[in-house]
Amino acid sequence: MQSVKGLKIESFPVKGLYKIDDLIYFDGPLLSFYTNDEGDNYLYYWVDVDDHCNRWVVFPVELAELNDYLNKKCTLYSLITSSLTGYLLDLDDNLETQNVLLIQISDLPDDYLPEKNSIYNCEKNSEEIFLNYYSKKYKKGILQTHFSGGNEIGYGTMDLHLFSKLMNNFTDFNDGLGNSFYKIEKKNQEFRKKENKDNKEKTIKKVDFQNAYKFEILTARAASFSILLKPVDEEIGFEGTPTRADKYVEFLTGFLSGSEKLETLKKYTHIDISTINHYESFLKLVEESHSKFQIGYLNTVSKSTFSNQIDANQAQRIINNLQTLDFESDETLKIIGKFVALNIKAGKYSFESTEDKSSGTLRGDALKKCFEIAFNKTYQVEIQRKTTKKAANKKPKNVDVLKSIFEIKDDQQEI
Repeated sequence: MQSVKGLKIESFPVKGLYKIDDLIYFDGPLLSFYTNDEGDNYLYYWVDVDDHCNRWVVFPVELAELNDYLNKKCTLYSLITSSLTGYLLDLDDNLETQNVLLIQISDLPDDYLPEKNSIYNCEKNSEEIFLNYYSKKYKKGILQTHFSGGNEIGYGTMDLHLFSKLMNNFTDFNDGLGNSFYKIEKKNQEFRKKENKDNKEKTIKKVDFQNAYKFEILTARAASFSILLKPVDEEIGFEGTPTRADKYVEFLTGFLSGSEKLETLKKYTHIDISTINHYESFLKLVEESHSKFQIGYLNTVSKSTFSNQIDANQAQRIINNLQTLDFESDETLKIIGKFVALNIKAGKYSFESTEDKSSGTLRGDALKKCFEIAFNKTYQVEIQRKTTKKAANKKPKNVDVLKSIFEIKDDQQEI
């Protein structure tokens, strides 16, 4: 191997590095991405070999620079030469370090540098690499929402109004779909316990499933414009055993792909109407902006991976499907507010809060208690709401039944 000027040191000084992925591979790794829990990021670039060792140039890299390289915005040559210093590592066949030099990158021989036009052209894309990176870093699944195409989306940029509208509708759609997922899982568990009285699985709690479909923003990425999210849920995953968040994202991507086919969409008519409306609004924005929405998910612990994409043409087809079907849902609501109208003889009421309005029929205990109602007092009411949306009818119809009334005193909180 060639002689290189540098300072010989006892060992590689950066501790705890582990491999994220091989970026270039041909009969063995040629360029590999490593990190540690302290956030140190390094690239290992293979440069030489003899009878005993493989030689690597190891140099630090910023995530933004690596992202630009993976998206063909800069070269490997510029990545290496932009680093002032690095390390030369000689590793034997057992990956044991035999020699370490602290070097000036400018002292590397020309043979150790890539071509100046060394644009990344391998199969693995930046989405795969960064999902892998963050999933290994946080030891959980990572969700990526990616927007591309249209005049309002560039490399790492996106019109604020379009982004806020898209993400607001996606967030509301995600919350509604997550609530439907919880109801399905709870119903399935009740069926399993009914079939097997010895079933000892823990009763599903709504708060656990809420955390499974609630996400925190990690970072934004260029290519074209992406947001990386991680689940709030802290459930520990195991290889081959999906977490609640894994199962939810599988349900989410299954619905997205299923909504493209009318026959498959018919299986989802139990999803509440507001969720369908938010989904339809989201799709209309994708169509009108001539953009493409992609979603990707990876959990390196459980080995769960899911993806889906919707472009403007697909969005229009799904909208047509949504407007073809009748949707019907039932839900129980707890609302705090005041009565604005009451017809005891007819058993009818009108009730308003800052977030919702309800008009319908009084039943059971609520009908008995309505004689005590005062219009200047605050109440918490429980309402059974049945919502129906007929095909091609944009406005859903609610049928509300008020089942219970509880007065809220000044010193009381919501129960």
